[in-house]
Amino acid sequence: MKKKTPDDVRTELNRQIIQEVLADRYLRFSIEKLIIVEDLANNHTNVTCGLGITNLKGEETCYEIESSGAGMVDALFNGIVTQLVEDCHSLSNLQLEEFYIEIDEEELRDLRRRGRGTEVNTEVTLIIDNGCRTLISFRSRNRSMVAAAVDVVRRTVEFFVNSERAVLRLRMLVEDANARNRPDLADRYTSQLSSLVYNTSYVTSFL
Repeated sequence: MKKKTPDDVRTELNRQIIQEVLADRYLRFSIEKLIIVEDLANNHTNVTCGLGITNLKGEETCYEIESSGAGMVDALFNGIVTQLVEDCHSLSNLQLEEFYIEIDEEELRDLRRRGRGTEVNTEVTLIIDNGCRTLISFRSRNRSMVAAAVDVVRRTVEFFVNSERAVLRLRMLVEDANARNRPDLADRYTSQLSSLVYNTSYVTSFL
């Protein structure tokens, strides 16, 4: 599997900032009851699933996703974005740039020696164009290729939705710190905000 790149480290740092800023406002996503229908003749895929969004208080909102696209990942990603974009405007900036699957060669060699080569983990990578000429990668590992692909879509959307929520909260915190004459807090929140705007543009989110 690939080693972490500087961009991977930056994304992980931003994820930590998001979780710190949102605390119990952080939203966790789940995808359940996925049904995939492949039209092999026309190279077209239909998906339906349940999307659950839960905060750390256990309050859950559920959506029914139904979408189609050029493959399962394309259909699932675009279906979820279409469902959520009215509440999370920055999702409209995102484009699915690349999707690929790798196996852990070292793990495969070890499993082959034990006659269990089909149990090797696959790593699915999803590369997103954030609308600002920056590519951001997300990864997931699983013995099931479909499960890994679904999980990487879940991780990607969860990251960007929470990133927008954290940006909006930080903007409010900066204004509050300035109003209370707390330059120390204002500088801290501004630094965190500067890091998160790397993820995508939030211009329409401020309107």
